Amino acid sequence: MDLNLKHFMVDIETTGQKLHSDMPLEIAFLELDWVNDYWIPGRTYHRVLKCCLEPDNSFARMHHQDLYAECKEVEDASPNHVRDSILNFFDVCGCKKRDQVKLIGWDAAAFDLQVLSIHRYFYTKEFKTQETEEVIWGDYNYIVYELCGAFKLAQDVLGIGRKLETKELKNLALNAYDFPVPNGKPNRALYDCYIEAKLLNGLIKLIREFSYEG
Repeated sequence: MDLNLKHFMVDIETTGQKLHSDMPLEIAFLELDWVNDYWIPGRTYHRVLKCCLEPDNSFARMHHQDLYAECKEVEDASPNHVRDSILNFFDVCGCKKRDQVKLIGWDAAAFDLQVLSIHRYFYTKEFKTQETEEVIWGDYNYIVYELCGAFKLAQDVLGIGRKLETKELKNLALNAYDFPVPNGKPNRALYDCYIEAKLLNGLIKLIREFSYEG
C-alpha cells in the first residue's frame, strides 16, 4: 500500500443488496491523507440520486425514510453527468490520472463499486484490448483497500488469548482514536465514510499498541 498516494473512503446507499436490480440512492467519497501515521480527512464528494420508489424492505423503512424523501426532491441527472462530477472531484483533489485514485471501503470492490459500474456512474477496473495490447481501463486504481480485511487482521492479532467479537472490536476501535466526525446519522453515505475512516484509524492504533505491549 503506497501511503504517499492520496486515498478516498467510498460508501453508497442503495434500495437493496442485489447488484443488478437494486438502485443506488446516495454516493460519497472522503479524501484521506496519511499524516503522522494516521488517516486525516479532507475534501468530500456527496450526491443524492433521483429515485421515486418507496422503501420496500424493513431496513429501508427503518433507516432510509429521510433519504428516500430527499431522492424524490433532487433533480434528475444522467449517469454521465454524475460520473463527470465524481471525476472532477478527484481532479480537484490532485488525482489527474485515474490510477492515482486509491479507494478504501467496506466490501467496496464486491458491492459498492460494482453497483456504481453497473448503473454507469463510476466504472470499475477491467482489462480491455487496444489494438494488440491489453490495458487496464476504469476510473480508479485496480487495488482497493478493503476495510473488512483490516478488521479481520485486527481480530486475528487482538484476539490472541480471548475472543474478540465483531461488535466489541468495532466499539474498541471507534473509541481508540479521536477523529472528527460531522453531525449525521448512520446508514448515510458521507457520515459512514467518516465513521469507517475513524474505525480504520482505531484499528491501526489498537494493533500498534498491542505490538508495543508484546
